[in-house]
Amino acid sequence: MRMFPNAVQATIVALALYYVLTWGFEALWALTSPVYGLEDFTRSQIVYSLGRQFGLDGPALIKTAAFLATIKLAVAVVLTYHIVERVRALVGRPHGHDFLDAGLILATLLILGSSVAPLLESNSGLMRANAMDLLLIVALAIVTVLDRLLVSDLPALDERGVRMSALSQTEPAYQSGSTTSLADNFAPWLKRLVPHHPADPTS
Repeated sequence: MRMFPNAVQATIVALALYYVLTWGFEALWALTSPVYGLEDFTRSQIVYSLGRQFGLDGPALIKTAAFLATIKLAVAVVLTYHIVERVRALVGRPHGHDFLDAGLILATLLILGSSVAPLLESNSGLMRANAMDLLLIVALAIVTVLDRLLVSDLPALDERGVRMSALSQTEPAYQSGSTTSLADNFAPWLKRLVPHHPADPTS
């Protein structure tokens, strides 16, 4: 059973790395281009398709290309940070899913937005490319849910990394000690609060 959580985490890293490499490279190439990658028709078909459908002119096409490249770069950066968190978790540091969730949301919105024009044009080539990216995003979302379920099923650990018993996980910490020990701990504090008057020897 230990292999299944490891396989889930390896799948998350592999899918995230795919978008880091592919979208990160495309985004850097487009953002460093004078016209944000529009000179390469094969890499900018989505932008040209959006331009044909919504009547975008030259400046609008350039802004659209820059916007799409920026979103892709943001997805690549966010997923890169999550991969770093996963690597740091190997040495005992906890990792969260916030950056992974943000990357999933951005990537899904970008893919769905980029699919509007190919659907209107019935462009089968762009539809297949978007469908592949969408399938990979769905797969990444599924394994992310599995990873959350596996993490929630893990037993809790105390400060020393020792597995806690079910009783210690459900009962408050103050119930683990005895009443006598609690009274001994609070007695000096109570004595400082309550003023002490020595008994009158004449009474």
